[in-house]
Amino acid sequence: MTCWSIHQILDDLQGAWMTGRDAGDGQDMDHMTATYIWATAKTHEVMEDYLKFQFFEHPAIAAVLACHLAATAVLPDDNISAKFTQLETKLTKLSSKVDGIESKAHACARCHDNADGTEPKAHNQTHFQDNIAPSSPILRSSKNRGRG
Repeated sequence: MTCWSIHQILDDLQGAWMTGRDAGDGQDMDHMTATYIWATAKTHEVMEDYLKFQFFEHPAIAAVLACHLAATAVLPDDNISAKFTQLETKLTKLSSKVDGIESKAHACARCHDNADGTEPKAHNQTHFQDNIAPSSPILRSSKNRGRG
């Protein structure tokens, strides 16, 4: 944003200074000197104009600001409460799914705990699929692989 403002200021200064671009032909020193002085005076005039408007209130910069605001404005959303309600519903559903999986995992861990100190039975993929995540679409599809 600041870059565009500075770009606009430099464009305006260049426009004022361009009146002296062809003055350096070296033939007539008085004409060349007068042209440079005039271009410098025009450049100072442009700067005085920017200073008078304190830069950001200058019409050229105000246009840059207006374009920036129009491009980046966030409009208020009328359906924000409906979206929050949807998110809360999804969160509640996901939370209950996680709770269900967690309780199945705890039950599975309890069934494999051996109080006698022997090595617990090894978990196998089928046990996990049947007891912990039977509703998972990924596991359901992998469960059916290889079964013709």
